[in-house]
Amino acid sequence: SEACSNVEGLLPHLPVVSRHIGKMFGVHEEIEELGNILNCVFRWAATVISFESLSPKCQEKLLQSSWYEMYVLKIAIMQIVQDSTFVFSNGCAYTMEQIEDKRYLQLLCDIKHHVSSWLNYMNVDRAENGHLMTLLLLNPDTKGLDTETVKTLLDMQNKSLESLQYHIQKEHSLAPGRMPQLLMRLGSIKTLSVEFRQWAAEQQALVYAEQKPQVPSIPHPKGAGTWKDAPVADATWFNQDS
Repeated sequence: SEACSNVEGLLPHLPVVSRHIGKMFGVHEEIEELGNILNCVFRWAATVISFESLSPKCQEKLLQSSWYEMYVLKIAIMQIVQDSTFVFSNGCAYTMEQIEDKRYLQLLCDIKHHVSSWLNYMNVDRAENGHLMTLLLLNPDTKGLDTETVKTLLDMQNKSLESLQYHIQKEHSLAPGRMPQLLMRLGSIKTLSVEFRQWAAEQQALVYAEQKPQVPSIPHPKGAGTWKDAPVADATWFNQDS
């Protein structure tokens, strides 16, 4: 769809954060982990019939709102819980020592502990993962949606839940309580996505700070500290007589 093809337009900070992750692993900066996963998510979203029926503007809002959550789920699915390494979309596995950013490392450990371990323990299948992705994507609580769209998304979510329930009854009939246990992981995913969103914003802020021209600290002749500290209105001192 049109919305799914506009990756950088939806998330303009994506390349910056992706390169940062690549550098953390000590690999070439063009290995864009977030970009790989985001493109995968967008391609998947384009196949969801109910999503495709929405307007391009609505699709953009849903993708912008949910992609961090879907990123957490995709990362969780790729992990081998018993292993001490972290697996990524480029097919490589990295040890804890190779990940320099300790905040990001903690996020990965939390994803592995709170999401991956449960998915592994329950032996969640591909269809169930797809339903979780759909529930994250078609979120009626997304900001900026009109009342009619919210009603449409609620109806879509209900249909997805009914489909998930049918699948579990058919394929996992000997696992009582499986559906509520599965849906409980959505809470962990949402919490971790908020932390990841904050981390990504911090990385973007650091990049902006590095790119911002530095103002030289030259002493102000009238004792207002430095040029950097002087208020704009006080710039008239230059044209005044001593």
